[in-house]
Amino acid sequence: MKLKNVLTLSFGLQLICGQVSYPGMRSWFHPQSMAMAGGGNSISSMESDRLNPAALNSKGRVFSVSMIRYPGEISAESSSLILPRESKMLSINLRHIGYGIFEGKDSNNEPVQNYSSSDTWLSMSSSSSDTNKIYTFGWNSGVFISNLDNYQSIIITGGLGLLITLPNDIGKFSLSVQNMGLPIQKYTGADEPPPVWIAAGGSKKLAYLPLELAVDAVYFPGGKSTRIHISGLASLPYHFKLRIGSSTVKFDQQTSYSIARDVLSDTGVGLSYTDGEYAFDIGMYMYGNGGWASGLGFGIKF
Repeated sequence: MKLKNVLTLSFGLQLICGQVSYPGMRSWFHPQSMAMAGGGNSISSMESDRLNPAALNSKGRVFSVSMIRYPGEISAESSSLILPRESKMLSINLRHIGYGIFEGKDSNNEPVQNYSSSDTWLSMSSSSSDTNKIYTFGWNSGVFISNLDNYQSIIITGGLGLLITLPNDIGKFSLSVQNMGLPIQKYTGADEPPPVWIAAGGSKKLAYLPLELAVDAVYFPGGKSTRIHISGLASLPYHFKLRIGSSTVKFDQQTSYSIARDVLSDTGVGLSYTDGEYAFDIGMYMYGNGGWASGLGFGIKF
């Protein structure tokens, strides 16, 4: 396959995932983060290690697996291991996203061998708190490998996070810088910077409702754009929890084709159930064009 075809496919994947480059670094791999539409960086989740590692939290050792199906036969899988150590947390994670099989064409539009594209991300994160557990600092580091036909790009990734938990349930504040990276192998000679983002926000448990509400502002230096996320985590009877979220991406996804689709665009919702050492998650996210993504997750304490 000619290099032109490779670059065309790469550009198409960027449009699907709505980012500058390396779509796997901005994709969701667990239904908890998908249900909150990428928000809630100050609320602990199974993807806190890459959203804000300072928010890593667990009362015991946890192993979890998850799967998400995106439109266009794109699928993402992950496995995570969380190991608490007194005032510290350690997380080891393996993530993979496959973009499917593509029909190969040469420069003359003649059929050639089919090809695939995928991303694999191996990472580790850690957090530690002060004695009063007011300030928590976190970091993550990993290796991101992107494959496109016979081409490969490798990045050493890193990120930092801060979580401030005020006493008496006054609230939490978070700050994180994620997807910093050092490319050690590129597809081509062109610059392919990772999709760095800077997020600041906070959350608060409401006084008269079993709901923790979060607001986050996320700035993307590469695209010089900012998104505002609003999300929430509600505690329900019988060990259930409801996650929901949306962001200002909603305005970009609206098509004016259907009022219902416009209202539901860029909306995530999910349900979690915990019974002893077992945890189950389901979630979905709706796009403005009527498409949607769905995911399942399972965790066990050991």
